[in-house]
Amino acid sequence: AYNREHALRIKGDLDISSLKQSLQYLTQRHDILRTGYVTEDTVARQYVRQDININLDVIDLSHLDANAALIEAVRMATEESVRPFDLSSGDILRTALYQLDQNDFIFLMVIHHIAVDGFSEAILTKELATIYQAIHDGDTIELPELPISYGDYSVWERALVENGLLNHQIDYWTEHLKNTPDHLDINCDRPRPGMVSFKGYTCDFEIEPDLYDRLKHLSSQMGTTLFMTILAAYQILLYRYSRQNKFVVATGVSIRNRPELENLIGCMANVIVIKADFSEDLTFESYIKLVSSDALDAYSNQDLPFEILVEHLHPKRDMSYNPIFQASFDLLQESFTQNLKLKNLDISELRLHKNASKYDLGLVMLAGEDTLTGSVEYNSDLFD
Repeated sequence: AYNREHALRIKGDLDISSLKQSLQYLTQRHDILRTGYVTEDTVARQYVRQDININLDVIDLSHLDANAALIEAVRMATEESVRPFDLSSGDILRTALYQLDQNDFIFLMVIHHIAVDGFSEAILTKELATIYQAIHDGDTIELPELPISYGDYSVWERALVENGLLNHQIDYWTEHLKNTPDHLDINCDRPRPGMVSFKGYTCDFEIEPDLYDRLKHLSSQMGTTLFMTILAAYQILLYRYSRQNKFVVATGVSIRNRPELENLIGCMANVIVIKADFSEDLTFESYIKLVSSDALDAYSNQDLPFEILVEHLHPKRDMSYNPIFQASFDLLQESFTQNLKLKNLDISELRLHKNASKYDLGLVMLAGEDTLTGSVEYNSDLFD
């Protein structure tokens, strides 16, 4: 469930040798891509390998007809995307290249979430393209020097907690989540299993352009963001299915608030929770304003690592669901591959539907200039 897969459809005269060299260069540049995790006396510790050989598996499917080759490549890539990692080995990045014909490929990268966040994937893809083009053309690789490593970031984050600099945020979240149920009980199609299996599936949908325009207009009219408007609607939907007056919905945030982190690959993301409160009879406009205020307060207290909050709150632990929240919502901007250009290559993103889900229910919306698409990731043990 915590594997991050990224598949690109590449059409054109791809230089496979340069791609292999580019991946190797990238892992040497970012030590988080060659970091292992071992347990010593019940404590998880990092160790960084000095070097690692990235193996780009090339699978030739060109003997199949075009449609069959694409179907088989997607099947194999999806299967590869959920194969577990051995975190202790330091092999944190897997790649594969599926050749559909002489000038048609699917390139797959699978990285464990412990090493990357969404922002990192944008950096990784952009740098990989820059490195590939330079190696292919025989030019000097021009990338900004990295002033710090991910290990430096880890030390900085830990010092914030240990020196009590985030105690005011602990106080905020303790008060904010007081009297909020540990569990959002949505009507499910089947009884909840005794232990989370992380089995899941994804359902995609599109918002009509006219409705998207109206959503943007409403957000502008209310002085809120599109994120807040859709979150309010999502919370109301969850309320109608659960009939719980109070619950929380989680959203991911990026903790890149220092210039040294701008080009660094690593998991510099956190989770914050935004409360839904239906204890009063409000109009939709009033509810959007309530959500907006709550979201702004939550973002002001986003530096406290979620795992520290869980330890502090001591919620009732149940192996059948995630602690504190079970539903999430994220609004992303247009895919970072939209503007990815390489000489003689046409590149587009390929969505894979892996059979895994981190939570009971997760909604992700992707906002473009003129398009708004959505994806629901759900626990298939619970929902059809």
